[in-house]
Formats: sequence, C-alpha cells, structure tokens
Amino acid sequence: MLRLAAIVFVGSLITFGAGRADAQQPHKAWLRFLKGDWTYKIAKLDAEGTVTWRIAAKGNALVGRFKDEDGQSIEIGGWQSDSKTLVVNGYGSKGNYWHLVFKKVSADGVEGTNHGVLRDGRTYEGKFIGKKIDDDHYEWHLNGKAGDGKELSITAKYTRKKKDE
Repeated sequence: MLRLAAIVFVGSLITFGAGRADAQQPHKAWLRFLKGDWTYKIAKLDAEGTVTWRIAAKGNALVGRFKDEDGQSIEIGGWQSDSKTLVVNGYGSKGNYWHLVFKKVSADGVEGTNHGVLRDGRTYEGKFIGKKIDDDHYEWHLNGKAGDGKELSITAKYTRKKKDE
C-alpha cells in the first residue's frame, strides 16, 4: 500500500510539475500545441495545403514542412533563451520567405513582427498575431504593408488533421 501511495505521489509531482514548467516556459506549450499534421487556407493568397510540424531540441524548436498546389516550404522556429524571444524563419519553393519575431509568447498564442517576400514577389512587413482557437484549430493574422506601400491584411486558418485522414 505504501509503495502504491509513493508511486501515485511521484506521478502527481511529475504531472503537476510539468504544468508549472509550461507556465515558466510557455514557448514549449505553444510548440507542443502546433505539433502534428494540419491543413491550412490563406484566402487572400489563394493558398491551401498541409503542414506537418515536429518538435526538436527538447521542445525548444519546431520544424514545419508545408505542401500545396504551388510547391513546398520549410520553416524552423526556435526559442532564444537570452532574449526570451521565439524566432521563426521559413523558405518556399517560389522564392518566398518569412521571418517572424515573437516577443509575446503564451500557451495560447504568439504576437510579434513578420517580414519577408510573398509568392508573387512582393515584399511585406507587419504585425503578426497567432492564436489557438481550440485544440484542433489555429489562426493567424498579418496586418501591415506591402513593399509598394499598400495596406496588407492576411488571415490564415489551420485545422488539425484527424488520425484517420
């Protein structure tokens, strides 16, 4: 009986300790939420495809592989512990790229800046907000300007793929 109580106690410490660790390291909770297979739609860019995110570096980094009708992209994001910043860089087969810097990171979302080149060759920069809608839905919003000075507002919606898809 004492042995069982000790096992339950240790299990409780591990479980509740992990919750506190996430509170102290929200980037790990955010990256763990993104882990897996997703579909996405970016209406203004007419992009629709899939992404698979995998965790790396003991929960401090994430690698994403995107596929859609126009090609492929890869991104890597990582936690910079000295500046408490999550940085993400991505590169696509159309010559597009993105660079995101998140100073605000929680288990439910990220907020920061984004700049890069769109698939059509336009440069852009702006404010990026990503948020968890529920366990199976995520969306992001980019509000900024294209290189020609025109306002740019883009929204993307992601849905987690079910195991049987």
